[in-house]
Amino acid sequence: MQKSFNATLFVLSCIVGGCASHNSNDAAMKEALQEKEAAYLRLAKAITTYCSASTETIGARQSCIVERRLAADRPDDAQQIVPAVPFPSHLRSSR
Repeated sequence: MQKSFNATLFVLSCIVGGCASHNSNDAAMKEALQEKEAAYLRLAKAITTYCSASTETIGARQSCIVERRLAADRPDDAQQIVPAVPFPSHLRSSR
């Protein structure tokens, strides 16, 4: 009787312990995903600010934003800084 109680207690403690560690892993994963999303939003704002300050036309700004975001989405080993290339003066808006 004592052996079966001990075996049952052992099995239940393993199950409960496994669930507790699984829940903490889920919480850590959720927190990491929230941090990643917040970092992506900060990056997007920084890219938009940079491109707004470094370009003169809306088209050039949009191209800059697209290029920078694509560069940021590349894997680390393939990532490189894409220089902002201004449009030739004859393509710029007359405004």
